[in-house]
Amino acid sequence: MDDILYDKHCECLACATEFTTKKVRSNRMRTISRDSDLCSYFADVNPYYYESNVCPHCGFAFTDSFSPLRANQKESIYADYKNHYLPQGAPNLCGVRNVNEAILSFKLALGAGFAKKEQPRFLAGICMRLAWLYRAEKNTAAELEFLEAANRFFQVAYETQQDSLSDAHFLHMLGDTSLRLGRLDQARQWFSQLFTPTHADYAHIDLAREAWAARKNEQNAKG
Repeated sequence: MDDILYDKHCECLACATEFTTKKVRSNRMRTISRDSDLCSYFADVNPYYYESNVCPHCGFAFTDSFSPLRANQKESIYADYKNHYLPQGAPNLCGVRNVNEAILSFKLALGAGFAKKEQPRFLAGICMRLAWLYRAEKNTAAELEFLEAANRFFQVAYETQQDSLSDAHFLHMLGDTSLRLGRLDQARQWFSQLFTPTHADYAHIDLAREAWAARKNEQNAKG
């Protein structure tokens, strides 16, 4: 496992303690397939397992996308986080993780991100990763729960954080999550905005088109 994982040095956003946590070496991330919502499947270790950093000292969780906590925020935000998400104290998730530990690490990061009012796009990304991990475990109910949460966060992000680099991604994720939640009218609305010349250069436009075409063909086959 040492040839796949390495120890990354982190500083906790809440308590400023330095710690090391496992990450997957970039040259060992071999993607073998990808779903239409960008969920990737890997030949070796799943790097999603190690995306969320969890401080072993205070239990605060964060991804590399999180913004720093201001000094006047730390005490109140951590107190709220600890009361809601650490009833049994700080878990040690800095070593090799199984799927349940990976899920826990993302749930803690989601709670921390919500407590600190992190950007909706990052909260949506955490929810997508939770959905993907549950999909791999064939836990459909939990997958749909987090797809629903991701859809809500992506809507907020699209409405409040629009920019030329992110719009297509938001529309793609809104369309695909709506499809997977069985909301065809909403999916049609989002995809119709994505499938325009403005977003022709979007990197994953073909994945989105294929997903929408497959669902339309499925509906047509049902009559």
